[in-house]
Order: sequence, then structure tokens, then C-alpha cells
Amino acid sequence: MKQVKKFFAIILMLIVASSVFSQNVTDVESQQVGNKIEITYSLDKEANIEIQVSENNGGSFKTILNVSGDVGKNISAGCKKIVWDVLDERDKLQGNEIVFKVIASKTLSDSEWVLINGVKWATRNVAAPGTFAAKPEDPGMFYQWNRKVGWSATNPMKSSNSSTSWNSSNVAGNTWSKANDPCPPGWRVPTRTECQSLVNASSQWTTVNGVNGRIFGNGNNTLFLPAAGYRYNTDGSLTNRGSYGYYWSSAVSVTSARYLYFNSSMQFMVNGNSSTGFSVRCVAE
Repeated sequence: MKQVKKFFAIILMLIVASSVFSQNVTDVESQQVGNKIEITYSLDKEANIEIQVSENNGGSFKTILNVSGDVGKNISAGCKKIVWDVLDERDKLQGNEIVFKVIASKTLSDSEWVLINGVKWATRNVAAPGTFAAKPEDPGMFYQWNRKVGWSATNPMKSSNSSTSWNSSNVAGNTWSKANDPCPPGWRVPTRTECQSLVNASSQWTTVNGVNGRIFGNGNNTLFLPAAGYRYNTDGSLTNRGSYGYYWSSAVSVTSARYLYFNSSMQFMVNGNSSTGFSVRCVAE
């Protein structure tokens, strides 16, 4: 962490430049050039770049809007520069010590995600660990809570590591660990709050290419979750395929894990046995 203090006579406030490095961003520097601040940084691979500012020394951040240069979506790798027009922001900034940070996030194609209630949802279920199913209506594979072994969504039962022996023991943990997350890089299992936000969105039962499921959202921002059923916690038997959907969150409640449940008439969050095999629909990190 590096801080550089500069006085700006024009706006009569102290700006503190703070570089907060993401995995793709290095060598963040800043300097005053006239009435503006130039921010330079190095990027090791293509990413989406955002500048955020804090008015309470890093307690909370908001996005800076009056910037130009190498900022926004799909910024290529290399040495980059952003120009921040501080004068245009001065009425929005409070206090005399401002902290900013450069944030890099994975670039995603429009076909990979849908934004619903502020959350970027993947358009397909998880298949084998670290991969998505080929199509939105494909069931992918089932996962036991906080385990990184996928199980076939059709019979015969077979796991992603070629086992046919179901593990019926309860799964330990207070949250789904990063090491056991089956989502591809740049994605993760959704939180309880994120799943609840999807439950709160408008939805309806529908059929896509012969597959029953529920579509969430409105207009162009809609997400289809297939009613893939589940594998029973005691023996892995396949149940409720085509009639019900079960999607894990990363949370637990007392001794049970939380999941999103739906059928043709309703959707809500509920607790379930952690050794049950449910679907996983990832959110962007």
C-alpha cells in the first residue's frame, strides 16, 4: 500500500492517492497535471477496470464517474493511464482526505452472465468442476454442499472423478470454502443474500427446448434455471427431475445448508441436508 499526499489549491482539499492492487494490477502511481489527476498502472492481462473513491479513509467506496483513458470494459494488457477530472467531482467529495483504488475484474462476454438485482449470474449450471454446462437448459452436475465432486444429473450415477460410491456423511464448514468451490475461475457459489435477491425477482415457470424450469428477471435480463431435481442424501438416488429445482448457496443455518428451491408455483429459500446433491449456479466474483 502506498500513499502520496498532494495539495490542490484550486479545490482546497487534500487528496490521498492510495493504490489497492487486484490480481491483475501493479505499479499504480498518481500525479497532479493541471486541474486533473493522472493515474498510471500496469495490467498483466485483459480486464475490466474501475476506479473507486472513499471519503472516509477506505471505510466505504463508490465509483468515480468523471474519468477517461484506460478505464471501463475489456482493457488490454500493458502500461495504462487514467485521467480523473477532480474539479467535476469536487461537489460530491466530502472531507479533506480521499482514498482511491484501481480495481480489475475478469472480462465476461454478454452470453456468460445476466444482471439481476445487482448480481451477475452465470447463464449456465456448473458441469464438471471448473466448467459450465454447454447450454442454459442443461442440468450440469449435482454437488454436495462444500464438496468439489460433481455427480451426474441423469442415471446411471457417476461422479466427476469416476466414482459410483455416494458419500452420505454430513459436510463440515460454516461457509463454502474457496478450495471446494466448483465454479470456474472468476466465479463462485452465491451467498444466501444473493440467492434471496433472485427469489425476490419476478419469475415464472416455463419450458426451454423441452426442459422444465423457472425463468427469473425481466426484459433482456432473464435467467433460466432448469428443474434438474436432486440426488438424495442417503444413497444418491435421483429424485424430482423435471418438476423441482434445488440450487445451493454458500451459507449454513444451524446444522443445515441453505438453498434456493422452486417448482411450478413457488420459489423460496430453505434449509437442507448438506450431503444432498443439488445444482450450482455461480455468480461473478
